[in-house]
Amino acid sequence: MADKIYFLPVTPYFVEKVIEKEMPDGIVLSFGGQTALNCGVELFDSGVFERYNVNVLGTQIDAIKNTEDRGLFVNKLNEINLKTPESKTANSVEESLEIAENNLREAESLYNFDKYRPSIIFSYTAMFHAGRSLLFKEGYREKWHIGIIVFLEETYSGKIGKRLIQELDRLRRERHDILYSLKKEDINGEDAKHALSIAKEFIEKIKELL
Repeated sequence: MADKIYFLPVTPYFVEKVIEKEMPDGIVLSFGGQTALNCGVELFDSGVFERYNVNVLGTQIDAIKNTEDRGLFVNKLNEINLKTPESKTANSVEESLEIAENNLREAESLYNFDKYRPSIIFSYTAMFHAGRSLLFKEGYREKWHIGIIVFLEETYSGKIGKRLIQELDRLRRERHDILYSLKKEDINGEDAKHALSIAKEFIEKIKELL
């Protein structure tokens, strides 16, 4: 049982305030889901844990970074000669937009060969990376899907249009079901055609803003 419970947002600012008040010996990051992992890494990198002599218990920061960062994860797998699908990490506006356009071409190719399920996923990832290019433009490096959508809603809703951002968020929420839960017959050409059309429109809109 906890001695105290704090009903506060799990952000570096508020967590540091709790640490400053309670002066704990250690902190466990792996019980709080993705939000806690991201917050913990940021607190570690900014020197907060070192400043207050807080030890990370359980899963260590290096392990969290290596598993949460796709580029680091692939590097670790390469060290043990474990083959992985080819991937690329974007670190700039240009790289992010390039990945978006490559994914869009892949989505269109898959659609033309009646591969509707992967076509929808590639349409979504094309939109995701196009949206991320705007974050790079503004000097941010957010890589979590929901974080990018929140950023677009708060900063570019008037310029992109709520409809396109809502479509992006819908595909984000549905992508797991599209990949794993829905039967092949539940996904038809119209679904893929719509996703592809939205992705094309979204990317053109992003290009206008870059």
